Parts: sequence; structure tokens; C-alpha cells
Amino acid sequence: MYKLLLDTNVLLDFMVPDRPESDAAVEIIRRCFNGTDVGCVCAGSLKDAYYVACKHLGEQTARDFVRAFLEALSVAPLDEAMCKIAANSNEPDFEDALVRATAEHINANLILTRNAKAYEHSTVRAISPQQFVDLFC
Repeated sequence: MYKLLLDTNVLLDFMVPDRPESDAAVEIIRRCFNGTDVGCVCAGSLKDAYYVACKHLGEQTARDFVRAFLEALSVAPLDEAMCKIAANSNEPDFEDALVRATAEHINANLILTRNAKAYEHSTVRAISPQQFVDLFC
């Protein structure tokens, strides 16, 4: 069983079938829902995925996806201390820094993202959803 921190783009790939790694995202979230792996997300990732999905899928569908994520995934805690860690990190992007700080804080085994390069300074290895499926499913 792996503890996975899912980046926002994985949530979006799950929600929109024609996105680049949609099939892999569906497989990963299915595994989390079934208890094969523990999936975690930052609250900000839920918010961002909802915002983007609203524009493309409508508010009700986006909200339904958030509800489904809340059944399958754990929301990792985010507080002032985590924000300060992210703000003072060597990540060039604050949002990526929050994901990194969260993954390190919860002792995730992997960060799943389509932007693994963004987490090259993290102590938690970042791989793409497709890499995870190829290696572990």
C-alpha cells in the first residue's frame, strides 16, 4: 500500500476524459477508493480542480467530482506552519511548494503529478500517474 499525494493535474485528468493521463488517473483514484492505496490531496488542489472544472463541466458536475474525491481521498492538513515552510522553500512556485511541504509532512511515498520536475528538490519522489500505473499496477 502506497501513500500518494495527488497534484491538482491528476484530479483534473480524472475529471476530464480527454486529458493526457486520464486513464491512469482513473486507475489511481479507483485504487484509493478501494483501499489498495491511500490517496491524499491538498485542500487547495480540490479548490483549484473545482474552479477549472466549473468552467468546462458546470458547477453541479464539478461539485459532484469534489464529493467523489472526498470519498476516495484524504485531505491533508494545511495550516500556517505549512504555508511558512512553502513560502521559505526553494521551490519557484508557491503552489508546488505547498504540495511538496504537504507530501513531506504526511510522509507520502510519492507525489503523483504530470510535472515531476517541479518537485526535484523534494524528499518525496515525484512521478507521473502513468509511471505509477506502469510500475505498481
